[in-house]
Amino acid sequence: LAAEYVGEALGGKGKIAVISNPTITTIIEREKGFTETIETEYPDIEIVANQSGESTREKGMEVAENILEKNPDLDAIFGTNDMMALGAVQAIQAKNLDTIVVGFDATEEACNAMKEGSPMKASVAQQPQLLGETVLESLVNYINGEDVEPEIKVEVKLVTEENADDYLK
Repeated sequence: LAAEYVGEALGGKGKIAVISNPTITTIIEREKGFTETIETEYPDIEIVANQSGESTREKGMEVAENILEKNPDLDAIFGTNDMMALGAVQAIQAKNLDTIVVGFDATEEACNAMKEGSPMKASVAQQPQLLGETVLESLVNYINGEDVEPEIKVEVKLVTEENADDYLK
């Protein structure tokens, strides 16, 4: 969803960066899905940097500052969690650039940043209630002797300024 948002927002062309954390399995998967989608669906978008933000705002800001120093014409940054994405927002605002940011987690702070018109334009939201329901349903099925899939994908949602209020409730 994040890659599709970036691809559409940029009209399929531009320069982007990824701020990730190669030590956390779920974040590695987010990064992989994002980069694969960009490479296959948006071949005119170039990923010019992919660096670790160590899952913190401070490191995300530092990495974004370095990336923007080398690429002042950067069009977008994908932070594989909202903390790194919000750090990138701070770096972009300090340089007064038009670079857009997309994060992951749809935290309250990220949703508020979207509503305030910051560079934070979108975030992917997990659905904890649906995750819990799916886990419980699978557990009950397992206890009852039914087959349970070893991997069950739970839908995520794209949050933007338009629907951010729904995730602030």
